[in-house]
Amino acid sequence: MAQPAGWRIDETARAAGLSTRNVRAYQSLGLVPGPFVEGRVGRYGPAQLARLRAVRRLQAQGFSLAGIRVLLEAYDRGESLADVLGGRDPAFDESGASPRLRLALVPGPLVPASVAAAS
Repeated sequence: MAQPAGWRIDETARAAGLSTRNVRAYQSLGLVPGPFVEGRVGRYGPAQLARLRAVRRLQAQGFSLAGIRVLLEAYDRGESLADVLGGRDPAFDESGASPRLRLALVPGPLVPASVAAAS
């Protein structure tokens, strides 16, 4: 039998260092896309796990959920940090180029331990 694609919410939450309640809350706030559904089971992929880790890391750095949403929406639109801040500031990039937003992802395996053990 083929291994199902993606991970269930509890595996994803554990790999991201969050509770399942927080994963659902982040989805309802629009910070993370919802799971894809396979039968009656929601599954999360590597992109959603990376996004959850980014949200957790940004919160740990003191960003509010509203601020994180602004950053993630700008990132999704391909906007620069200068765009988010409302103008170009040479202090952010001396070359004058518009810097891209980069999310600092929490290091760790992309595959939850329970999925890796089953392979």
